[in-house]
Amino acid sequence: MAPQADDSIAHDFRHVLEKELEAIRQARQLRREQQAGEGTIESKAPDTRTGGEGDPYQQAHAANLLGLSFSGGGIRSATFHLGLLQALAELRLLACFDYLSTVSGGGYIGTWLAGWIKHAKDIWKVIGELASQPQPGSSAGSSGSA
Repeated sequence: MAPQADDSIAHDFRHVLEKELEAIRQARQLRREQQAGEGTIESKAPDTRTGGEGDPYQQAHAANLLGLSFSGGGIRSATFHLGLLQALAELRLLACFDYLSTVSGGGYIGTWLAGWIKHAKDIWKVIGELASQPQPGSSAGSSGSA
């Protein structure tokens, strides 16, 4: 009888890291393809290569993996992190991150962002929308009267 795939089988860390690096390579490639479709957006997203063949630990190091972390603090934290997301979008840096980690209030905005990206199916559309939002105290939307 041929062995069947079983998700309950434990894997060593090396195997998990190899699979994770492959998923990151695919995600980076997708972001680059989406960015190319936008045409005018200058990318600071990392290259799709995560290092040479061979040792996954060396590949992970060479990949310059980058994470974004949103701390807790309730709705005030979520509001602060929204401003941070808008700034990262304006600088076209939001697509550089491979990981998102959240806790408590940071989870509000992190979940919202992840859901929006998944729904839009294109991080560059989300970046464009975030970057175009008027900032508090800006003249956008004001009557212009002095």
